[in-house]
Formats: sequence, C-alpha cells, structure tokens
Amino acid sequence: MLETLLLVLAPTAFPAPAAEPPPSLATLVTAPMPALPQGYDYGFAPAGWVSVGISWMSSSIDQDTVDDPDSENPIGADLGIYGWEGEVGLGLEAGVMHSTYEGLIDSLTSEEVDVWRTMVGLRLADRGSGDRFLPWARAGFLYRFDNGDVLGDDGPGFYIGAGFDFVLIGGLAVTPQFMYQKSNSFSSEEWIGTLSLSYLF
Repeated sequence: MLETLLLVLAPTAFPAPAAEPPPSLATLVTAPMPALPQGYDYGFAPAGWVSVGISWMSSSIDQDTVDDPDSENPIGADLGIYGWEGEVGLGLEAGVMHSTYEGLIDSLTSEEVDVWRTMVGLRLADRGSGDRFLPWARAGFLYRFDNGDVLGDDGPGFYIGAGFDFVLIGGLAVTPQFMYQKSNSFSSEEWIGTLSLSYLF
C-alpha cells in the first residue's frame, strides 16, 4: 500500500524541470552581429620608381683642383622596386651620378677628371600621408670612381639621405632630396641636394 502511494505522489513531489522555449524569430533577427573588420586606406602604393635629376653639392676631396668641385652640377638617375606592409614600404634601389672637375697634375698641367658614383641600397617609405605625398629615407653602399688620364682613384663608401615624391599627375612626380656621401676615392665627402623628375608605377 505504501509503495503504491509513493508512486502516485512522486511526479507531484518532484516535478521535472521545465524545458526552455526555443528562441523566437524576432530574437534571432534583432541579435547584434559581430563587427566585421574594415580595411584602412593607406594611400597609394607604387610598385617602383624611375628618377632623373640634377644636383648641387658641397664637396671635399683629397686632391688639388683648378676649379671648385662645388660648382659642378652632377646629373644622376635611380630606380627601384617596393614591397608594402600596411603603410610602410621597403624598396630596393640602385643609382648612378656623374660630374667632372679639373684636377692639377703639377703646377702647370691639369686634366679633366670624371667622377662616377654608383649606389645600391634600401629605401623606406611611408604612404600614410595621402595619395600625392610619399616621404622616404634611403641608405646604402657607394662605390666612387675618379677617372683621369693621369689622376685617378676609386674606392667604396656609403650614402644616407631623405626626400619625398610629390605626385603631379598620373604617376609623374617631382622629387626633392638631400644626401650625404663619403668614400675612399680621394677621401671624398659630399653633401648633395637633388631635384628629380620621377615616374611612379
């Protein structure tokens, strides 16, 4: 008898937990969606560049000259390619610059000496300044040749500098820059300002 009574009362004494209702359609529709990441416009990202320019310099060389080497206006060109990570670009560059000066062989004789500066290095650019202005810094290895019929020397060195590209139209840009060069060729040391016309592609 007691067992029968317990079986009858058990469902009411210990009720089963109520099942949670399924979420309504309105709840699913109004639930906030996770924010999607949005890209940031870092400005333009050229794959590379080609530049041609004229320079003005302050020069010191261990060689007697007839005229002042500072009066020369070297002509040069450089080119390179970029790789971009976010707003920072790392470029591999190469360049060449040429000028001349009159060197003294003795008290009565002089000759024209051709100066060739070859450069290989890296360029670090920041494209976070918009789509027309691209500032950068450069540094690398320099090898200089001072070539005359009698006078001559050559040797390694380094260069470091900075500048920017200001885009005029399309990929055409004007590029002012300032650079310091030092090499073992006649112990040369030069400060060089350059104005170039560049094409960014």
